[in-house]
Amino acid sequence: MVGLVSPDDSDLIRRWERLGVESTKAAGLGSRLIARWGRPHRFYHGLEHLRGALDALERLGGGRLEAVAVFFHDSVWTLPSDPDHGADEARSADLARTWLVGALPAEQIEEVARLVMVTADHLPEAADPPGCQVSDADLAVLAAPWPRYAESVAGLRVEAGLAGPGTAEDWSALRRGQIAELLGRPWLYRVAPPAWETAARANLTRERDLLTIL
Repeated sequence: MVGLVSPDDSDLIRRWERLGVESTKAAGLGSRLIARWGRPHRFYHGLEHLRGALDALERLGGGRLEAVAVFFHDSVWTLPSDPDHGADEARSADLARTWLVGALPAEQIEEVARLVMVTADHLPEAADPPGCQVSDADLAVLAAPWPRYAESVAGLRVEAGLAGPGTAEDWSALRRGQIAELLGRPWLYRVAPPAWETAARANLTRERDLLTIL
């Protein structure tokens, strides 16, 4: 069951309403969508991640469809114990295709779904500015000040089911692999300011070094 939207989420409701994506066929769409983000198992992929990605998208000059895509990009998020885990982006794109019927023209709905899928691997083509904006916005937390970055990593650890006693070694192995993959990329961001790239790589390197000495 989708949870209720709390008064604390009213800022997100207002942001959704400003996009003008409602119709008689899609009444209450924003509330239903935001409630999904507020489910209790979302320690990283939750409301703060959504707010941060929307804020980053605004700084990057993203438009209306890009913002709709950010609202939908993790609308489906499962834990590793779920048999469907790993297909969340595709299922989020499908949810957009279903829920947006009657609220946007068909070609715009398909563009939203395409942008959602960009967040599956964060490898948009340079010739795809909307995809680059959405991808960069989704990864913006990598370049956040260290306390926020560390908080986000702690959320990832809880979602991975590796936050309890005796899990440090397993988490370290998993996370070091993730960090190595990210640091091995020629770029993390496509259209964000260069300072984001510098900050993100510094955060990832600092985390890696801390994991190494555990």
